[in-house]
Amino acid sequence: MKKRIAIILMMLFPVFLIGQTAEIIAYGGIDHDEFQDIIEYEDGYVVLGFTSSTENNSSDLFLLRYDTDLQEVWQLALGTAGADQAAGLVSDSDGNIYVLGSTSFGENGGYDAYLAKINSDGEQLWERNFGDSEWNFGSAIETDDNQLFIGMRSFSPDLNRFQSEILLVDYDGITSGSVDISGDNDETITDILWYESQLLVSTTEELEETSNARLTSWDLAGVLQWEHIFEGTADSPYLSGHLDADEINDLGWCITLLNTEDTEDT
Repeated sequence: MKKRIAIILMMLFPVFLIGQTAEIIAYGGIDHDEFQDIIEYEDGYVVLGFTSSTENNSSDLFLLRYDTDLQEVWQLALGTAGADQAAGLVSDSDGNIYVLGSTSFGENGGYDAYLAKINSDGEQLWERNFGDSEWNFGSAIETDDNQLFIGMRSFSPDLNRFQSEILLVDYDGITSGSVDISGDNDETITDILWYESQLLVSTTEELEETSNARLTSWDLAGVLQWEHIFEGTADSPYLSGHLDADEINDLGWCITLLNTEDTEDT
């Protein structure tokens, strides 16, 4: 972990109320700074991003915690000595935060998925790397309040393409199993939703001339429950987006899809 640096992320906090933006807070440095994810957390929010505005010309992950008035509680830079990128974050019932990303400075060679655990005071408790000697990237994270589900994209030399899997990881960072959700093409896990004891997985499937959005449901034994593919065309490829559950109105779940023409909610 690197020492703390000044706030350098470029981030926006839009709050929508009858079409109005209630407040905007912006941060930025001298280089590439990018917002990646935000979650509601205890009495406020935690924001994840990554920045290239570091002294060693590399990139770090960056966390910011805010209260309900959007006043900063703490900030934390974390990562490795290599190029680190952010993917997502979740929290558990004890207030610990789990940050997923990728690093070029992996313990296993090549790129590794990177996972870190941070307590409510902004102190890093541990970090873990997942992968092999090839290229491995963390892309999505979810929890069922007992364990973590980590979406990982890994290059297969035998198939000459990327495959995707979900790692089952406990709150100490120990892997207990995995679910191979790969199809027949290159694909990236965009989001994971634990819903009614199943894993809903949103992926983008890369084809030669277009891309499809693929939505699947899996049990923890790795058995596919159902699958739906939103097929793109050469003029209008589909990209999968975020999954979310409607806990207020009990309307089920939704997925956001993006193509070259518009955004659709299903």
